Amino acid sequence: MTPTEQSERANFVQCAMKYIGTPYHHMGMIRGVGVDCATLLICAAQDAGLLGDDYKLDAYPADWHLHRGGERYLSTILKLCPEVAPPPLPGDICLWRFARQYSHSAIVIEWPRIIHAYVGRPVSLDDGEKNQNLVFVGERGAEYGKRRRMKLLSKWSR
Repeated sequence: MTPTEQSERANFVQCAMKYIGTPYHHMGMIRGVGVDCATLLICAAQDAGLLGDDYKLDAYPADWHLHRGGERYLSTILKLCPEVAPPPLPGDICLWRFARQYSHSAIVIEWPRIIHAYVGRPVSLDDGEKNQNLVFVGERGAEYGKRRRMKLLSKWSR
């Protein structure tokens, strides 16, 4: 990892940490007022200078992942960050599959420590290996109780 990459990763993580305690609010983009898991990524990246302030996220319903088969969230993030192989590094993005699509994300602080916005909770630190909602499928169906699928994406290629 180059010194520039290490500095960019650290800055992205620091910018994300400033959102801790921000309430969950669907499509919100104001620190201290409200963000969701997608807008947390965008706001932290913009604050860190990794994404232009003119970037616009298309509107999406809160439950879109329950009713669609297309990978809308994943395809949007893949335009900005390619998928990478483990291990997760600080500043990488974890994406978990909920229901029919990859639809929840978090920023890696120092794996397994992550920061994310989750429905009904303010932005907080969590453990990507111990949080049962992230690790195991809780939705009823054929996958119930199995390990939830996760992808790792990064602005920085390996």
